[in-house]
Order: sequence, then structure tokens, then C-alpha cells
Amino acid sequence: MTSETIAAESAGEVLLSAVGTADPITADGDGPILHIVRHCQPNQVHLIATPDFLPRAEQVKQAISFLNPEVAVEIEAVELPPHEYLWIDPVRKLLQRVAEAKPGTRILVNVSSGTPAISSAFVALHAFGVPAVTALQVAAPGNKANRDQSLPLAEMWELNPDNEPDAPTRVLEVPADHLAVLMQRENVKQHLLAADYPAALRLAPSAALPESLVGDIQRWDRRTSMGDPVDSPTRASKLAIMALQAAAIRQDYRSLVLLAEVAIIAIIEKQMVDLGIWNEVQQSSRKYPTDEHASLGGLLMNQAVINALGKDNTNRIRDFKKVRNPVAHDVKPLSPKSRSKAEDLLARLEKLAGVSPNLVRSANSAMIAEIDKAPLG
Repeated sequence: MTSETIAAESAGEVLLSAVGTADPITADGDGPILHIVRHCQPNQVHLIATPDFLPRAEQVKQAISFLNPEVAVEIEAVELPPHEYLWIDPVRKLLQRVAEAKPGTRILVNVSSGTPAISSAFVALHAFGVPAVTALQVAAPGNKANRDQSLPLAEMWELNPDNEPDAPTRVLEVPADHLAVLMQRENVKQHLLAADYPAALRLAPSAALPESLVGDIQRWDRRTSMGDPVDSPTRASKLAIMALQAAAIRQDYRSLVLLAEVAIIAIIEKQMVDLGIWNEVQQSSRKYPTDEHASLGGLLMNQAVINALGKDNTNRIRDFKKVRNPVAHDVKPLSPKSRSKAEDLLARLEKLAGVSPNLVRSANSAMIAEIDKAPLG
């Protein structure tokens, strides 16, 4: 955005700024606050100053009156250490107060004055966009450090090279896009850590994620919700374990319990197929002759299944059915003991299926690493 566009859009509006060491004027020209007022022409200025900088804030107010006596200037003292990162709350309150007093008004904020702790508060709130502000940066004259000058203010004003008619503007608009993208990416990463893929996908557009990475998240969303195509018992058991791992990461024990039966049957089928006896086992494990599929209870009575699972695993699975049945019928929530049994069962099923206990977590970590490497634009 050009300086002319900024001036056209900001005329008659509000500027908020901290007061810094380069304000109001240096030997090289306007300080940041005065330069923004000169080129953007707001009709109201709110200055934030620590007690030590209140005299300088009064100088800024006087310098603005030299430039345009019609500009209203308010000074607010804030008693916070200027170099500590405690400034977001007072800056946010000031922004909200101005936004509520002048609804619909475009608010300009100066990020070039004040300590890094103060200016970073303006930058952070600019990125959040609540309330919406336009952040402005002022380059030092000739892109060199401002040189202070201890002459009286009126003399500095007379010597100010920025008073020349052809003096160029040094006001630049700070783009919020990249800041907002970085912030949304942090949110996406938190959702991935929690295996909440739908939430991560909802934020993908505003996080400007590459299409390939969005595709990865979509695939893991399908896999952990058992939406992927199944072409073999091995694949079915692996997908079921993925779904259980995602539920465990989310601490969604109800889903873990209810999905466990699917995983158990898939693992039994894989082992019986490997032995070449699945059809016979399935036939003999149906609860009723007309049933299409074997019941878990019937499978756990089959000696071939018991031999394949091992007696201890079989007994743990039978015991787990006592946990599942009340949950399936919404009889009662899971107790801490039942949650512990669910986690123990998951560890046993991972081992039986030959699936890494960190499969889903590792995939999430890999996607997070890709987010950190992805370009912002």
C-alpha cells in the first residue's frame, strides 16, 4: 500500500503509539509519531508513555501542534517496566476503548516507537485482528539510525528536513498476513498433537498450508476414522489400531472402548487367514446359524483363536467385554480402572497386530515438522 493510499484511508481517524527515544524529532528529521501524523493525517492521537517518558510525550504533543493544531492528542501514563513483555493487556484495553468509542473507525498503530516489548504488543494485537488495526512502520531517514539532538524543540522543528515540500515519506504498512498465518499454524499444530484432524483441516486455509500437507492431514483423518479402503485383514487390523491410537491421544475412552471390538475381530481374522482357517473358524463362531459374521464371544471360545492370541490375551479380552457392554448401552461412564484396562488392551492389540505404539503420534510429529518448513506465502 502506498503512502498516498494510507493517507487517503486514514484521514480523520485515530493513531495509537508508544513514545520512543526518536520522538518527536531527531537531527535527521521527524520521529516516527510525527512522521505518521504528517503523512497519514489522523485527527486524533493517543500516546502511551511510561512515567519517565511523560515529558517527551508532552514534547510530541507540542510538535504535533506545530504540524497541525487541529489534531487532538491524549497522553496515557502506564506504570509498567518498559523492557518487560507485559504490555499486551494495557495496549489491548486502549485499543478496545478507542474502538468502542469510535465504532467503524480505522485505527492506526505505530510499531516503530517504544521498546521492543511495547512495539511487539502492537504487532501481536495487529496479528490477532481484534480489534482490527493497521500497523505502520517508519523507516529511519536514509535507513540509518536516528541521531538525537538536544536543541530546544522549536529550533529542532525549524531545522527539520521533513518540513521540506519534497521530503519523501518513510511510512510503511506492516502486513499482518504472515503474522496471522504463523498464528494459525500454531493452532493447527496443537490440533495435530491432539489428533483432532477435522479441527486442523478447518484452519488449513487460513494457515496457508501447502496442498500436499492438507492431503496428508485428510489421509490421517480417514485412516483414524476407519474411512480408508480395506483390501486385506492386515490393512483392516492396522486401520483399527490407528483409530484406537487416535482415540487414546484425544483421551476419548468411550470411542476407544467401542472401537476395540472392531480391532479385535480384525486381528483375529488376520491371524486365522494367515493360518488358512478363517472360513472354518468364522463358520463355527457364529452365534446363530443365520448370522452373516462370527460374534466376538464365539471367536473367543474357538480353540484355534485362543491358541493364536495366547491364553492371557484371550482372558484380558474377555474381561474387557465387561467394560465395553455398559459403555455401549450408556449405563455409566468409564471409571479410572476401566480406562486403565482400555489402555492395557490397546498395548496388547498393538503388539498382536505388529503396529508401532507410536504410529499415529509419529505421523502427527512428521506433519508438524512439515508445517514448520512450509513457506508462508
